[in-house]
Amino acid sequence: MRNVTRVLLTAAAVAAGSACTVKHTVEPSVTGPSEVALSVRMSATPDRVVQDGAQASRIAVAAFNSAGQAVAVSVHLATFVNNFPQSFGTLSAQDIVTGTDANNPVVVTYVPPASTSGSDVIVTIVASAVGRDGANGSSQNQVSVNVAPATTLSPNAPVASFTAAPTAPATSLGAGSPIVFDASSSCGTALLSGGVCPGASSIVSVIWSFGDSTGASGMTVSHIYGVSKTYVVTLTVTNDRGISTSATQNVVVMPSVAPKAEFVVSPTTIKVGVNTAFFDGSQSTSGGTGRAIVRYDWNFGDGVTTSTTTPNTSHLYTSANTWKATLTVTNDLGQTNTVQHDVAVTP
Repeated sequence: MRNVTRVLLTAAAVAAGSACTVKHTVEPSVTGPSEVALSVRMSATPDRVVQDGAQASRIAVAAFNSAGQAVAVSVHLATFVNNFPQSFGTLSAQDIVTGTDANNPVVVTYVPPASTSGSDVIVTIVASAVGRDGANGSSQNQVSVNVAPATTLSPNAPVASFTAAPTAPATSLGAGSPIVFDASSSCGTALLSGGVCPGASSIVSVIWSFGDSTGASGMTVSHIYGVSKTYVVTLTVTNDRGISTSATQNVVVMPSVAPKAEFVVSPTTIKVGVNTAFFDGSQSTSGGTGRAIVRYDWNFGDGVTTSTTTPNTSHLYTSANTWKATLTVTNDLGQTNTVQHDVAVTP
C-alpha cells in the first residue's frame, strides 16, 4: 500500500486517523459568550481525487450560531500538508462569506496540482471564521481530501466531461443570460480506444458547482450568472460502483450588452391624409448573440402610441408638422434603449 501523508488541522490539534481519507465533519467546541458561539461545518465531495489536472473536489462551507441557525460570517480557507500551511493545488476562493440558507452552503472548488509520480497525499482544507470570540480563526473546521497521482486512476472510475453552450466567445452573452451545461459526454467507466464509452458502468449522480457558490444536479442544466467574471465550473459524476470523478472548465461571462434602437421612415414625402408613414425598426439590435428584441414601443409624436412584437408598423398623420417619433426596444433580459427621429408631414 502506498505511503499516505497525514495532515493535521494544526500542529497541536488533531491527531491523524487511521483511514486514508476523511469525510466526516468535525465540529470543534466553541467557547465564549453564547451570542457569538459559532460552528463551522464542511464537507468534501468527492474526498478522493486524482492529479490528472481535471479532477476536483467541491468544498461546502456553512456556519451556524448557538441556536443552530445558518449565519453569514467571513471565513478564510487554507490548505495544509504535513501539518504546515502549504499551497498544494488551488482553491477557487480563499475568503468567502457563508450564507443564511442552511440547505445551500457556499461551495469552493479545490483542484490539486497535476502529477503522475509520487505517492498519495492527504490535503487538509481548514476553514477559520474570522473575528469570532475576539480572535481570528477561533471557530474552525477541516475536511481532508486524498490526492493521488494520475497513474493510480482506476479503470473502473467514471469519466467526467461536459460542454457549455454557448461556448466562448459566445459566453459574451453576458451576465443575466442562460448558459446550458451538458454532461452527456461523460462515461460510467474508462473510455475505449477512440474515445468510445463501453457502457460497463452507469452514471448514477451528476453534481454541478457553478463557481458562484451555487450548484445543481442533473445531466443537463441551465444557469444564469448575475455578475460578469471568470467562473470555475466543476462537474462531479459518480458511477454505480460508487466511484466519483470531477472535471472543471473556466466559463467567461462578459458584461451584458444593452440593445440599440434604430428605425427608418418611408416614404420620404408624407402628406396629410394622403401618405401612410411606414416605420421600420429592423435595424435595431438586441444586445448580443442569443438575445432577442421582444417589444417595440412606438410614439409617433402626435399623441398616438402603439406597441408591437415585430419591427414594422405604420401610422396615418392627420395634421401637418415635424413630429418627433420615438422607438423604444426591449430585449428578453428586460433591457431597453430609445431613439428619436423627426418625421416631416406636409399639408
